[in-house]
Amino acid sequence: MLETAGFTVIEAGDGIEGLHTFRRAGADVVVCDLFMPDCDGMQVIRELRPEFPGVKIIAISGGGLDGKLDLLPMALRAGADEILFKPFGPAALLAVVRRVLQTPAWGSALSQAAL
Repeated sequence: MLETAGFTVIEAGDGIEGLHTFRRAGADVVVCDLFMPDCDGMQVIRELRPEFPGVKIIAISGGGLDGKLDLLPMALRAGADEILFKPFGPAALLAVVRRVLQTPAWGSALSQAAL
């Protein structure tokens, strides 16, 4: 769906692969599930945010295996720019990607004022 909308998409199977891929290829936006094998999304956010302050990070989660663990507010505090609770539709994801691309970098004066 993002490719159909004109975006280039690079996929990674888990957090470790995602970090390696990002460090090698870069991206304007990272869409990161919070529950992944080997390296969870919170760790990905904690590593990317200080190293790449300009990258936009969208954290997604369905609340874990039982759907009751909502870590999305913590993801915002860790440095995510936006959050999406699963399930969500393609239009919601596309809207969030477009919105984060139009906002200042996390940690800029404008972003800090909004927090």
